[in-house]
Amino acid sequence: WKAAPSSSRPCFGMPTVAADPVARRYAEQLKARGTAILKEPLIERVLIGPRLLDKSRRLVDRIYTLGLLYKLDGNAVWKERAIKELEAAAAFQDWNPSHFLDVAEMTHGFAVGYDWFYNDVTPEQRRMIRTALVEKGLRPAEEAHQKKAWWTRSEFNWNNVCNGGILSGALAVADEEPALAGRLIVESIQKLPKAIATFGPDGAWSEGPGYWGYAMRYTVVALASLQTALGQDYGLGDIAGMDQAGFFRVHEVGPTGLFFN
Repeated sequence: WKAAPSSSRPCFGMPTVAADPVARRYAEQLKARGTAILKEPLIERVLIGPRLLDKSRRLVDRIYTLGLLYKLDGNAVWKERAIKELEAAAAFQDWNPSHFLDVAEMTHGFAVGYDWFYNDVTPEQRRMIRTALVEKGLRPAEEAHQKKAWWTRSEFNWNNVCNGGILSGALAVADEEPALAGRLIVESIQKLPKAIATFGPDGAWSEGPGYWGYAMRYTVVALASLQTALGQDYGLGDIAGMDQAGFFRVHEVGPTGLFFN
């Protein structure tokens, strides 16, 4: 799943950006967001109530933004800031496993960072990212599965998010941590169907459109990670309702742009 060597990466996507006004607008908005990130403070381990979740989401957003910008133009400033973000979060005492969504999203952010920047960082930086991902993400997940934590078998969004985020992290280091990663990959593939089945029979989600989006985001992370790393999704994408799920989002929004209650 590791990224292709940087020699094959220069100006990825730029012809499309130059030729397509919609793509160009997206790229401009992306760059504006990345430029703003450069001026913002690094994330800190400050909980809001029992949650670190806003910091986990901030890391995911920043790694995706900075990583995509780096793939678009190759400017090292994006990579350097992304590594600083990962270093800051790697130094946290933990990723707050008592509220496991926090761990799962942080693990996903580290998985993307490890993959996208793998060929363009130092061995020490790789080790730093991998160590944090394993010790603060994957090992707490293994313990949660061993203790049969409630979310591992839930029918709702916690299952999709936690197993999807951890699955992406396990796949990112599966060649280097095969035993641990292998156990978590199997656990996720076995547990995700219970939650994905909730999209059935017609793509709707009983927690409403907001949680539909949250659950679907990490369901897609799980499917895309498996397809990218292993060439298949082990039937998860064929579960009844998945092929209709996009229509739920469409039909839940009225002509005013507001969601139905």
